[in-house]
Amino acid sequence: MIFLSNSVQFICRYIFGGGSFDYHVVEIGHGNPTSPSGVSFNRQITSSEYINYAMNIADFMVTNGRAPNYVSTAYGNMQYQTAVYMFSLVLDFFGY
Repeated sequence: MIFLSNSVQFICRYIFGGGSFDYHVVEIGHGNPTSPSGVSFNRQITSSEYINYAMNIADFMVTNGRAPNYVSTAYGNMQYQTAVYMFSLVLDFFGY
């Protein structure tokens, strides 16, 4: 959960906002998803889509105090685990 929260914070602040976007996301202590669900899919996600997903996850975590069970996408509900993997690929692409 800490990885997901830190990665969406990074994406919201630095990639989306060029380092100046002040988006408060996480505090250590947010909980894990209560019932992870959704599907795993293999498709290319555009930069605007993953930024949107990052912002939605951040909003959810601030509102609910935990990671989401899934991420709603146009392709179905993405598993929590798939979201973690997707954001690790994004961070790797940017060299972080």
